[in-house]
Amino acid sequence: MTKLVLVGMIAVAQLGGTTMASRLSAETASFETDAVGGPPRGWLLTLTGKGAPKWTVERDQGGGAVLKQSGKATYPLAFKEGTNIRDGFVEMKFKPISG
Repeated sequence: MTKLVLVGMIAVAQLGGTTMASRLSAETASFETDAVGGPPRGWLLTLTGKGAPKWTVERDQGGGAVLKQSGKATYPLAFKEGTNIRDGFVEMKFKPISG
């Protein structure tokens, strides 16, 4: 796992006989330029519930940079700053290590 893919799409609307649509926009998040062992730049790292999440950029077995959550929290969350998804979806890959 080396990338987190964020994709958003706005629905097509029919207004007064004219179809208006927004184009599909996709963004792939990469951690390749972030320092290994530290938090990624441009991300809000938080939680809901209780605990202490620990988010760090690490190298996976294939050599790529990944975002790792190694703390303990009810619901650890990582939000990419500046992202606005409405009527869309998010796609990501993850690899459970234990638990």
